[in-house]
Amino acid sequence: MDIFADDGTFLLIPPGGSSHHDFGFLIGHWDVHNRALKSRLTGSDEWREFDFTNETRLILSGFGNVDESGSTVRMFNTETRLWTIFSAFPGATSVEAMQGFFEAGIGRFYSRDTHEGRPVITQFEWDGTNTENPIWKQAMSTDNGCTWEWNWTMSFTRRADHAETFLLNEAG
Repeated sequence: MDIFADDGTFLLIPPGGSSHHDFGFLIGHWDVHNRALKSRLTGSDEWREFDFTNETRLILSGFGNVDESGSTVRMFNTETRLWTIFSAFPGATSVEAMQGFFEAGIGRFYSRDTHEGRPVITQFEWDGTNTENPIWKQAMSTDNGCTWEWNWTMSFTRRADHAETFLLNEAG
């Protein structure tokens, strides 16, 4: 997919079926397995793995959703039919905003950012084709999207017990 217009801005044209239901698969309680590169954009092949639990809830009458931790908010714009994802991770001094859309159950979202002082394009990919086990991936590009380093994957498994272990651990 060509993601740039002639002037270098993102060219994001959602399909006609793009809707506020696109993230419906993510609503609920999850066990999340993470696999992330220890060092991004350095040629590293060392990974760290960790787990957590999460809950995602609907907000804005179903035109958005938020993670239990509050670090990620996703909102659907009915005029552009694009999703905007706002993320603030621990230690962040600003909020990243990405835009994109879903097509055939796969969502791709992009933003311009910096990583350790270098300009990058960041891409999130949500695979919601398996609603019980969705997958999120993150990639970065230092060459305007010609090549991508996939540096983080989260594999979600729907929880039957609806308990968030990070909340239980804080209480106990």
